[in-house]
Amino acid sequence: MTAIYTSESGLFRTSMQVFDRSAVPLLLGLPPVAWVVDSSTLVDAPAWRLSAELMVTQISVFGATSLLKRIVRRERPYGRFVNIESRERGPITLDDNHGFPSGHAALTFSLATVVALNSERWDVRVPIWIIASGVSLSRVWLGVHYPSDILAGAALGTGVALLVHVAANALGVDGANDEGTVAQGSVMRSGMPLVVVRTSIGGS
Repeated sequence: MTAIYTSESGLFRTSMQVFDRSAVPLLLGLPPVAWVVDSSTLVDAPAWRLSAELMVTQISVFGATSLLKRIVRRERPYGRFVNIESRERGPITLDDNHGFPSGHAALTFSLATVVALNSERWDVRVPIWIIASGVSLSRVWLGVHYPSDILAGAALGTGVALLVHVAANALGVDGANDEGTVAQGSVMRSGMPLVVVRTSIGGS
């Protein structure tokens, strides 16, 4: 932790600041953006399902993180060590004095996992994982989390996202529209032949 917090690299410091400032806009903005923007070229799921998974996952992660913070009650680094000060630009949410697990790590990794589960494109998966990792690492640089807080948050966020995705599949939330385009796309990707049977009633 000390090596990250005391790093004198200008590039590292700048990247940590960028990741830190991008966290809240990303977490708050992606679910509604996913709902209204046509992302069919980037992800396999329809927009409404991706947005719904993001919202359900983040609400669940937020609740789980808040509960764990109040149970574990682990003091943040800047409150324990005199040589560490918080670089947080604003008030710290999710209970200021308690840092385990990291809410930022949990939320950003849950977001990255949802996107990755709904897209087969590596040019989508890799950047979102980099952002999640960068945001998480910035929390250590800011002096508000230990590395173990970050690892626990990442594991929590990833696990909840997986559970939500599996539950959505089990409930049959496949996003198929009235014309069955999503179902047809799934068959086409599987390599199975698609047979369309059309019937005529009354000669029309």
